[in-house]
Amino acid sequence: MFIEPTCYSKATHHSHWHEAMAFELHALEENSTWTLDPLPLADHSLFTLITATNLTIGLIYVDDILVVGNDLSQVSYFKSVINSTHFKTKDHGPLKYFLGLEVARSPSGIFLNQQKYALDIVADSGQLGSHLAAFPMKQKLKLNDTDGELLPDLGPY
Repeated sequence: MFIEPTCYSKATHHSHWHEAMAFELHALEENSTWTLDPLPLADHSLFTLITATNLTIGLIYVDDILVVGNDLSQVSYFKSVINSTHFKTKDHGPLKYFLGLEVARSPSGIFLNQQKYALDIVADSGQLGSHLAAFPMKQKLKLNDTDGELLPDLGPY
């Protein structure tokens, strides 16, 4: 009995999966419903180190470097190599903000939000102290040029 793999790494160990994928790719190419394009150039700002049990990721954006992984000793080694051979860096501790994302940790997991980023945009536009204004007319109102009164103060609108 064949049990369907639950992830790519398990699937690649089964000859049935390789045969099925080859058949699908051939059918898609023969029917001209799909074309294989060459892979794009590598993203030179994302670096990964994958071993049988560990994953370490380094992401570089302009002058920010984010290093994450599931093995603290491997992350520490990665940071020491960067500091000793290539860059002068400063460790700001656990991640709080990166590229406009706020990272909050809790016992139930990690929460990402962009509240600070959105507030910075509102502040930059000079609208941080703004208040909501009532909608100046009734919804679904049929307008014409003869009925109704002019608004007394056009300033809020």
